[in-house]
Amino acid sequence: MILAFQNRKKISAFAEGCQATWTDLAGINTNTQWPMIFSGITTMAPIDQARRYGLDYWYIDTGYLGNHKRKSYLRICKNSLHASGAITARPRDRLDRLQVDATQISRGNSVLIIPPDTKQAVHFDIGNVDTWLADTVTRIQDLTDRPIQIRHRPASRTTRMAADTLVQALAQDINVVVTFISNSGVEAVLHDIPVISLGPGACVQVSPWGIDRIDAVPDIDAEVKEAWMRHLSYCQFTQHEMRLGQAWQILNQV
Repeated sequence: MILAFQNRKKISAFAEGCQATWTDLAGINTNTQWPMIFSGITTMAPIDQARRYGLDYWYIDTGYLGNHKRKSYLRICKNSLHASGAITARPRDRLDRLQVDATQISRGNSVLIIPPDTKQAVHFDIGNVDTWLADTVTRIQDLTDRPIQIRHRPASRTTRMAADTLVQALAQDINVVVTFISNSGVEAVLHDIPVISLGPGACVQVSPWGIDRIDAVPDIDAEVKEAWMRHLSYCQFTQHEMRLGQAWQILNQV
């Protein structure tokens, strides 16, 4: 049996595809043996219970690739909030369908910091976001003389997708991006701008550098990037694929 918890709109298709049983907080808190499905970074009960009893969980959230005007793809991660584990060798069929923009942006000289949002700060217990940002700026200034730019998440998705895009920001003399676990790190790597992830983000396999390398981060390896993109394309699914059980089947192949 698999238990599905709350946020039915986002996880209902996957729950249907793997024949999960819906439960509530009481059901989660008494569960000592069943895998769990949930969504929402501030939803801690399934994670706490999984850690307490060594259970598996599947976390569902916004996908990495192919979400253009609409969020057509959701990522499904086992025992993690992001696909931060080892790259699994995959064919290119799913990636080819996504129409991913992976055009190269020439690296500049500046460091671009993308702070975590409040929900991420709460989940990972990193404190006040403004304090995190100030501390991160200080750490970077101690390590390099590169100029520092800061990009806060635009309030609306429409702005992020059209008027004030990350691609536009990356073209402004950026050498490396420093973030926590934002999906913006994935987008930066797609355009060959390396990322330093200060949390367990989805680009650590292709850009594994620590902040101590801030002044000399290597270029993205093209072969690793290709394998990584294929891997990510097999970590995300449409509602239709989830409802038919295709997502569950793919995720349990390895």
